[in-house]
Amino acid sequence: MRASIIAQFVARFILPKSSALKMNKKENSTPVRILQIVSSAYVGSGVLQVVLNWHRRLDRSKVQFDYLFLLPTCHSCQAEIEALGGRVEQLPNIGKNPFRFLKSAVAFFRQHRYLTIHSHITHLNLLFFPLAKFFGAKTIIQHAHGTQYSDKALPALRNRLMLGAVRPLITHQMACSTAAGKFYFGKKFTLVNNAIELEKFTYNPQARAEKRQELGLENLFVIGHIGRFNEQKNHTFLVDTFAEAVKLNPQCVLLLVGSGPLEEKIKAKVRLMGLANKVKFLGARRDTPALLQAFDVFCMPSFYEGLPLAAVEAQAAGLACVLSCGITDESVLLPCSGRLPLEAGPEAWAQRLLTQVCFERKQGIELLKQKGFDISDSALQMQKFYESMPGGTL
Repeated sequence: MRASIIAQFVARFILPKSSALKMNKKENSTPVRILQIVSSAYVGSGVLQVVLNWHRRLDRSKVQFDYLFLLPTCHSCQAEIEALGGRVEQLPNIGKNPFRFLKSAVAFFRQHRYLTIHSHITHLNLLFFPLAKFFGAKTIIQHAHGTQYSDKALPALRNRLMLGAVRPLITHQMACSTAAGKFYFGKKFTLVNNAIELEKFTYNPQARAEKRQELGLENLFVIGHIGRFNEQKNHTFLVDTFAEAVKLNPQCVLLLVGSGPLEEKIKAKVRLMGLANKVKFLGARRDTPALLQAFDVFCMPSFYEGLPLAAVEAQAAGLACVLSCGITDESVLLPCSGRLPLEAGPEAWAQRLLTQVCFERKQGIELLKQKGFDISDSALQMQKFYESMPGGTL
């Protein structure tokens, strides 16, 4: 009732009738069109890559995705989505002009009137879900991708309250891991593995040698990390750990793949510690499979994660992963991978990184396939689900 009242108020008073957009006519019953709500579209976004992995493998004559983004869209991501047959919409920045954002959101849902929406965010669903419901949505899916609401106290409280407020509107609950599902929903949810195109990550000694030569890594021990530069990923601890690793093995180098708001801060820390010649900042990359071939071990000291896609990809490439205990134990997919508490400290982490290696890297693909991380299986699971739901637009 409360959510319906919010939607009616916004639709009636925020968007003047004179600016109402023309309603889409009911489209052909095939393909089913699903609206995917994702925070950002940049090359290193793990959540977006999960959704794109489904999109690439779906039978797109039967199921098609459209995307609603909150942050600027990278041109390459938008180009791929459109090549796959999807549509892209980006809302204005809510921080710069909340009224314009609100007006655009109302216009979007009024115009398109999706029957099924799948949200991978939490913080704005108090607006999106009532609007979608008011304009005809029959299926509203909330997807959990983490084991915390945020890495900051106030946003975490906000997200928790917002999820509680819209819970009556959610028709289906999904999660990337059991831990994430229990955190967000309790007992009732559907597990959907963060599956990948396993064949792209098959260990290849020749590709490894070529990439190591390209990056000047011959005869060096490569510690690798892939992740956005934000508080959650804990790059400060990672650099401290690497400093300890260099003391134990001067032939170590650290490769950091990704971008983000804390990148310059971490670069400054690396320079201050005198490690600039041993740490390579590679930025957001599209050649992740090749880069993983060049690594010797993968390190992820995040404060929390649901089931990080980067760790799945690393283990598909046969890499041993040293993960923090803030990351669900479901992320440990190979016998040579393991978790370590952050409280153990950088020295203990450094020792683990230098000794925890996989000797049979080609086994990674088969082991992950057995555990349900083949995108073909996951995409089929999602396609069957979506086909059973109302789709398209009114």
